Amino acid sequence: MTYFFDKSQQTFLVEGIHTIPDTAIAVSDDDYQTIIDGRANGCEIIVGKDNKLSLTTPKPSPAHKWSGKAWVLDKAKQAELLAQQREQIRQAINAKRDQTDASGVFVTQIGKWVDSDDKAYQNILGVKASLDLLGDMEIDWTWADNTSSTINRQTLAVIVGALLQAKQANHANAIKHKESVMLVDNPLEYDYSTGWTQTYADYVAEAGNE
Repeated sequence: MTYFFDKSQQTFLVEGIHTIPDTAIAVSDDDYQTIIDGRANGCEIIVGKDNKLSLTTPKPSPAHKWSGKAWVLDKAKQAELLAQQREQIRQAINAKRDQTDASGVFVTQIGKWVDSDDKAYQNILGVKASLDLLGDMEIDWTWADNTSSTINRQTLAVIVGALLQAKQANHANAIKHKESVMLVDNPLEYDYSTGWTQTYADYVAEAGNE
């Protein structure tokens, strides 16, 4: 198999598969493998005056560009990349908040874990509507651990209070993390795993490790 390097497209072509332009540079099998491996490890391909291919040293960061002699930090690119990475982690923090909100809440007053996803909220609204229409009564309810009992207006108020408290705590924690990530230079390494309310999955995992 004969390889060629197309300078205009900065890509390799294979004879018999691609159309080879007259300006393409023929590359030996050994050189092709060396260059491909180098590019995979962050090096860039240099075409010398004699059409000889060589490699730069590995690129220090996505914000660097090759000057022709050395890697130079592009400050504008660095700022753009930093902003993109910070926004990426901000969105990840939002996703973590939403996932935690929907993953169960412990209601201390009754010693029960209650589901907190969208379906659970719909069930809560249904119970409230029934109580508003029919007056206080005992209504069948299934907890996060699949055990069942009944709840009434007082129990429902306690559940709603626990859900609201958990949401507020997670909202505040998300704001704290999003403010903090705006101050770090390596946002992709920022640890936003702390400070969230315990979820039912957390509880089950911890109980299994005891």
